[in-house]
Amino acid sequence: MLVPTPVALVGGAVLLGAGVTFSTPAFFSAVFATATPDERGAASATASIALDLGLGIGPMVLGLVAEAGGTSRAFGVAAGVALAGAAWTWSLREPRAATS
Repeated sequence: MLVPTPVALVGGAVLLGAGVTFSTPAFFSAVFATATPDERGAASATASIALDLGLGIGPMVLGLVAEAGGTSRAFGVAAGVALAGAAWTWSLREPRAATS
């Protein structure tokens, strides 16, 4: 562990909470910006389910990975998932028009 203290645990929990607090509205804003008005209900339900599954099942799966291969491997898997998500999100961006 990097900092094995109760203060570090609370600090990590606060950091995680802040990340979820600020990323969730941004995520839904992106969903609503790309969905047509008649698709927004289904899109927001899908996004909500994806967030719930990711935040609920993700830590359990990473715990299993850590048990089988150690915490370094679990952090590597988490980083890989985050990088794959970032790459996928980057691939969805709309190309900008060339300016003269």
